[in-house]
Amino acid sequence: MPLCTAPIHKYAFHKGNALRFDYFLDIFMEFVILANQIKKQVIQMLQVNVHEAKTNLSKLIQKVVNGEEVVIAKRNQPIVKLVLIEKQKPKRRLGTAKGTIKIAADFDAPLEDFKEYIQ
Repeated sequence: MPLCTAPIHKYAFHKGNALRFDYFLDIFMEFVILANQIKKQVIQMLQVNVHEAKTNLSKLIQKVVNGEEVVIAKRNQPIVKLVLIEKQKPKRRLGTAKGTIKIAADFDAPLEDFKEYIQ
């Protein structure tokens, strides 16, 4: 797999030999994609049978928290995958600022400074 597939050629440069922003962004995104692919390859999947999972459940949970994939198998057939639950944002409550903001009755009236522009 090539390290970077973004087009880098003589037109990618302009005054002062600085990379144009869009080409820099293309190169940066290529590296981000490459880093994610490498990360996925580095993280290895751990497969255990049901008995081992019962015996070592707390250790397996810690491995999942540390970023490893844990699969529980029955007769060497994967049946369950332990997955870390991502924290959910609390639901927004509407109306919590009710009564804290006051809007003047004439808030949309023309300002004295701009009368000459309106007429």
